[in-house]
Amino acid sequence: MALWESALLTGLGGALTATGAWLGFRWQAREARKVKAADLAREDRYRLHNDRKEYYLSFYRAAGEARHALHALRKLPEGEESAEALKEARAARTTVWEAYTAVRLIGAEPVRDKANPVFSYVSAAARLETRFDLDRFDRLLREFIVEAREELTGHDAPARTMP
Repeated sequence: MALWESALLTGLGGALTATGAWLGFRWQAREARKVKAADLAREDRYRLHNDRKEYYLSFYRAAGEARHALHALRKLPEGEESAEALKEARAARTTVWEAYTAVRLIGAEPVRDKANPVFSYVSAAARLETRFDLDRFDRLLREFIVEAREELTGHDAPARTMP
């Protein structure tokens, strides 16, 4: 009987050891995957940081050009927009679109979410679907700026006035 108990306890100990080793291996592999994913995310963020900064800046500049063209278009009486003013507004909208596509492709989601209303508003105003409102446009652009600054610097940087 002692031999039987000894063999049973040895087998049970071996099974527990193997189970513990297997569980430890699985836990270690899972943690390694998490670390690798975090490292890749950090690498992507670092690698794309300069590109994002440049694309956000291009979008801001294009929006500024559109602001001037659309404001000039707004000064004309409704229904009497000149062909030249419309051409400038639509050219500015195209420039905003080109910058916006880059922001859509590699921009952080919160920044993309703030760039979209700016672009939509520029498009609607350039197509004469809405009358350009400078205050509304400035508010939309400030929201984009705040989100872009936060994403680029890692902390909230409120924009109380237009930079």
